[in-house]
Amino acid sequence: MGRKNLSDIRRFEIVQGFARVFARHGFAKATIVDAAHEAGLAPALLHHYFESKQAILTALVTQLAEGVQARIE
Repeated sequence: MGRKNLSDIRRFEIVQGFARVFARHGFAKATIVDAAHEAGLAPALLHHYFESKQAILTALVTQLAEGVQARIE
């Protein structure tokens, strides 16, 4: 398995930060700014990796599904 590039790492960090914000506040009250701060990034940088809150949620669901699949295998 190859090393992940910085973009993949940043996207993962953003999604994990969003997951924590989402767990505390729910989707409607979770903000891009809060997710960026939770991931340790500037909000403007977050938009470089994801176009919307919905896109981050989609990535979160994908990560969760991949984790479940890995455990099953």
